[in-house]
Amino acid sequence: MYRIVIVILVLTALLGSEVFSQKILIGLSSEMNTMGYEQGFFTSISANNEFSVGYFYQVGLNKSEGKLIMNRELHGLLFSIPVIRGNRISVSTMIKPTLINKKFIKVIPALRTSFKIARFFGVGFDVGWRLGRPSYAFSSIFNLSI
Repeated sequence: MYRIVIVILVLTALLGSEVFSQKILIGLSSEMNTMGYEQGFFTSISANNEFSVGYFYQVGLNKSEGKLIMNRELHGLLFSIPVIRGNRISVSTMIKPTLINKKFIKVIPALRTSFKIARFFGVGFDVGWRLGRPSYAFSSIFNLSI
């Protein structure tokens, strides 16, 4: 039963995005910060290319004795406001209220520059502030609202 509900919600979101001009994005990201490298994904929805809200998940991966070990887990909300918008490039400020290792709450500020390569695909470069030092991220962004 829950699978049917999920399918209906996804179809409604995709069809509703065309009717109400909402944009649904999903993406894969890789971030370098003072703690090492972190990989993850995000999803967001925006109305009329304005304020967007979403969810993100990141995990830190370290290699020890030939095994990949997940040592940092971050997930939380993603709020973004565009600063500059163009046909192919946009710059947005981001605030990410984050739960780290299911114990600590932190707010991560960032600035994202996005480049639209095709109607459904783009890349993003983020500069953020983590643990008192800059962090850098690269994202592959897929637009589901074509």
